[in-house]
Amino acid sequence: MKRLFALVISLFLGPATTLADTPVLQLPLDCTPGETCWIAKYMDQDAAPKSAKDYRCGNHTVDGHRGTDFALQDLRTMHMGVAVKAAAAGIVKGVRNNMEDISSKKLKDPSVIKGKECGNGVYIAHEDGWSTQYCHMKRGSVLVMKGQRVEAGQKLGLVGLSGMTEFPHLHFAARKDKVLVDPFSGIGGGDCGKNAQPLWNAKVLAGFPYGPAIQNVGFAGAVPKPNAVRKGLYRGAPLDKRAPALVLWADIFGVKKDDQFSITITAPDGELVHRHNSTMPATKIRRFMYTGRKKNRPFWPEGTYKGVFTVSRPTDDGARQTWSETRTIEIR
Repeated sequence: MKRLFALVISLFLGPATTLADTPVLQLPLDCTPGETCWIAKYMDQDAAPKSAKDYRCGNHTVDGHRGTDFALQDLRTMHMGVAVKAAAAGIVKGVRNNMEDISSKKLKDPSVIKGKECGNGVYIAHEDGWSTQYCHMKRGSVLVMKGQRVEAGQKLGLVGLSGMTEFPHLHFAARKDKVLVDPFSGIGGGDCGKNAQPLWNAKVLAGFPYGPAIQNVGFAGAVPKPNAVRKGLYRGAPLDKRAPALVLWADIFGVKKDDQFSITITAPDGELVHRHNSTMPATKIRRFMYTGRKKNRPFWPEGTYKGVFTVSRPTDDGARQTWSETRTIEIR
């Protein structure tokens, strides 16, 4: 009877997936985690409508998000060219390469991307029923063809802005027998990360520790415009000593209610120019913020100014975890 019961359970569940069956995935783009690429959104593991949670039961995702988004710094970086790479060896099963690179917010007719939300992309089949998908690639950049075998790390094309997207990034998805699997938790790792069996190799996991992603930080001589920042127009160029203000800005993914922000700007001689502390009033998938000081003399003293942007968040044991980025700017 016990053997019959076991057989019935086996037939119902199908063959078990073991660790030996799972692929070990490499980083699917040519970048340095935390320096030139960041995770904008994780996969949503909450099946309920109008509700979302990432693999750690946090807010670093949106409802219905079906993969992992690796964001670039800005559009300027995208135009310079960032390679998309095969996360594992396999056979190319699908390619799209002719869609325009444009924010979906700017489309006059959104219906043109219906059914093509992935934009330009590549779909690769691997062993044991696994597959990976690479979306929002740059038009005309895809280098592989359907039926071609690719090796792990092989260049597939470039990160772009095609399909259903508002910022340059690679949307990456993994599947087992056509069912989505979060590569940060693996199969059966849905218990807020406690039983995770990640598909990523150790280098990827070390490069993307869980937490808010301070994607972009910099200085401006006046109130910065988010769209200009995201185009790459505030890229560390020296500021004129006659600039009306000295402002530090930051673009962050995955901020949480009650996160605390600390921002300081110091002068070349070490004197504190400006300090700002605030608390996040609500959970947001993306937050752009800035603070600074107006010029109160004819000229700013020349030299190198330093800005430090810090996010801190309480941990389960009552302590606080911090994430920080430092930038410098020359005033001449």
